[in-house]
Amino acid sequence: MRALAWSPLGTLIAAADARTLRIWNPERPSVKHSTELKLPASTTTIVTPTAPLPQSQQTQGGRNNARPPPTPQPTHLASTERLAWNPTQEAHLASLGGDRTLRLWDVRARQPLISECKLGSSEGFSLAWTPDGREILAGRKDDVLLRVDIAASSNGANVSGGGGGGGGEMRIIQEYAQPLQTNQCIFSHTGAEALLSTGEGHVKICTWPSLSTIHVLPAHTSSTLSLALSPTGRFLATGGSDALLTLWSTRDFTCTATNTSLAGPVRSVSWSPEGAYVAAGSEEGTPIPIPKGADGGGAGGVGGSGPGGAYTEKEKEKVVVGIVVVHAESGEEVCTVPTLGGVGVLDWGRHGIAYAGVDVGGVRVLGLGL
Repeated sequence: MRALAWSPLGTLIAAADARTLRIWNPERPSVKHSTELKLPASTTTIVTPTAPLPQSQQTQGGRNNARPPPTPQPTHLASTERLAWNPTQEAHLASLGGDRTLRLWDVRARQPLISECKLGSSEGFSLAWTPDGREILAGRKDDVLLRVDIAASSNGANVSGGGGGGGGEMRIIQEYAQPLQTNQCIFSHTGAEALLSTGEGHVKICTWPSLSTIHVLPAHTSSTLSLALSPTGRFLATGGSDALLTLWSTRDFTCTATNTSLAGPVRSVSWSPEGAYVAAGSEEGTPIPIPKGADGGGAGGVGGSGPGGAYTEKEKEKVVVGIVVVHAESGEEVCTVPTLGGVGVLDWGRHGIAYAGVDVGGVRVLGLGL
């Protein structure tokens, strides 16, 4: 699983793997109650019929020559790299793909694709909405950031009535070439600032939309991979390839806490809905020895494949500390969470922490009861 995100009100989870994008209802987790988002049917897909076609539809050489029926296409022709919900529209989701395309979806519409925008010469890498839901900042792997106007594609019936597929086109209105590798971008709650994480370990705080640098935080000794601003706006959480989770006060931009419990790069950080706690995940967790005969059930009854989080003997070899939870005010570690394999992506919503990884087996939702 490459990307996942809770909707703004916490009623839906969007999750994407290498080829598919699916919308889940956390209260009805069966796959039959989920929805897979696909591109409109195309007639360009080559399909080889299993039965011979009528003589009138064959060439003289006897080969099938009929046009195949329309076939729904995957969400992106390459992997979906990032997902982000419109903060002002519960049903509107943006997806960024390795096919160099940004797409906007109405997940409740029969024809969900609203609009799409080609990114240019490189694959998509980072994605963030402005707080007013009118623009998107998308990053490419060649370290160019794109300011995308979505107003034309989200007006009229698409916003008020959810009638996807009928909007205008998104358009790129500004490009920003960055001197350094840019891993993630987020906005302040007012939308007046954009925060960028860099390959040198810094966090650049910039004015929006000029992207002029206001301040630089020396957040990590190596690449800063993940950023999250607390719902209250008081703290900034960062995760780095140095396996550190750091918390920063937004009042004076001083570091208030550092956590070292994760063993590998911290690729995902997320705040609890009220902003009291922050969770961080790593794909390279510290192994947890589980004696033979013990079920080793994960916290809150998640983590394993069996009932109540029980692991098989083979799965016990893959159990690691995949998630750490820290109290924002004190900086103290509240708990570590055992998971089956490391955690590559997580997001905290009102139902709990949704997370996924290489060996996790789909999307799990962890309720901590904090």
